[in-house]
Amino acid sequence: MADTSILALDISDDAVGGVLYSEGKRSAPAILATHFRQLNGDTDLGTALAEVLDRCGARGKRCLVSFGASHFHYRLLHLPFSDQKKVRSVLPYELEDSSSTSDEDFVFDCLLEAAEDGGTDVVAVLVKKETMRTWLDLLLTHGLDPELVTVTGIPAAQLICRKHQTAPDDGVLLHLTSHRSLLILLQKRTIRAIRILGSGLGATKGSGLTSGLSQGESPLVKPDPAFPSAAKRLAIDIANTLLALQVPDTQRREPSIGLIGSTPAQQQLRYVLAQELQADVFDTAWLPFVEIDNQNKLDGPWPQGSLDQALALACCLPKDRERLNLRTGEFARQGGGLSRPLKFGALAVAALLCVAVFSQVFDYQTKKQQLAEQTKLIASLYEATLPDARPGPDPLKELQVKVNELRETATIGTGHDPSVSIVKLLADISGRIEPSLKVSFERFVYDRKTIRIRGLTDTFNTVDVMKQALEQSPLYSEVSIGSANMSQKEQLVRFELKLDLNVL
Repeated sequence: MADTSILALDISDDAVGGVLYSEGKRSAPAILATHFRQLNGDTDLGTALAEVLDRCGARGKRCLVSFGASHFHYRLLHLPFSDQKKVRSVLPYELEDSSSTSDEDFVFDCLLEAAEDGGTDVVAVLVKKETMRTWLDLLLTHGLDPELVTVTGIPAAQLICRKHQTAPDDGVLLHLTSHRSLLILLQKRTIRAIRILGSGLGATKGSGLTSGLSQGESPLVKPDPAFPSAAKRLAIDIANTLLALQVPDTQRREPSIGLIGSTPAQQQLRYVLAQELQADVFDTAWLPFVEIDNQNKLDGPWPQGSLDQALALACCLPKDRERLNLRTGEFARQGGGLSRPLKFGALAVAALLCVAVFSQVFDYQTKKQQLAEQTKLIASLYEATLPDARPGPDPLKELQVKVNELRETATIGTGHDPSVSIVKLLADISGRIEPSLKVSFERFVYDRKTIRIRGLTDTFNTVDVMKQALEQSPLYSEVSIGSANMSQKEQLVRFELKLDLNVL
């Protein structure tokens, strides 16, 4: 039976959490294993990641990963058209114009939402390519090739928007960490803006994990006396950010705020936000409304606050059309990943063979077409040169013989270089007069010693330019202007040039 298990891995700035679950075609996801590891001075990211994978038995599994929001950059744009293909095609240029970012330095993905004016509102998320390479290299050393790379907090926010029945349509979601916080602005249950706040909760006394798989609405409790003043600074940051985002006054003065997760510190923060911002702080303890097939069969209590983001990632499956996935462009995942390298190696060889065969066929067809065009051109030249003759088996050779005969009969006579023919004189004159000049030749008179050229041109200056160009030819001892007059009939300059031929 095929392995349907997937690892949802949340890697924040100070912890690694993993949820191994089974993706059923008809049934809801079933949790198979979980593990959480805090990062500290004795445990680095590589060690913590290895421990989570070993405890979950997840090495070499299909994988979804979210990273801490502070690693990413966020941009808000409005484009005046609704076609999503067009939006995505012009978005790289708009991002480059709106900031110092460049396709060469960043990779991005975006959330698109129709605007009231018929355009499109864009929430773009960017990450440095160097950072992405570091992440993928680290995961690759542990046998993981993630199908999705996204931002911690966004899968939970999307899940809340879709399945939290009591959450308001317009409001703010906060994902809190010890140093920085992620603010997600919701309008009509869609993500309209993402911002990183400069403050967090700090290492509070009440940040330990609670027990119990799920909880209902928690009461507003007064904060622990040791609760830091960072909570009030966070409230100020929220108010300033809402003002900068131009949130309507009715929503900004009494905002609806949801805290993603359910730690004691967050429950205490509800009290502070309600007091400082006059806010309606709603509960997002969202385990009860997430469809987990075996949530009552887990071994031990669910560690709320530590694995919530990984669980949200597990329930926000990668086939979701609204997913935010930074594995785009040069980082796009190729096929089925590490588990089937031989299959894709064979496909690569087959593709190369197909390309080689196609190249040979294309080259043959191209040369065949060129040969047909050349044969047609030779037939046309033969008919123009020898209108009364019929081509033999080798018309090209017959043309060459005839041209040589004409060349011998077209010399300019005794006293001159026998290699100089009338054809050569015409070619020399044509080659020295720039095609850009507006000139029309009417007569070409040759009398053994001189050549007289008559014609029309636009200005007297053009006559001088032609004279100077022809003086550079070694075939003529002197070039002079016989006449140059304005023709009243044509409103052009009628001219005559005299070219004296060099005599041996």
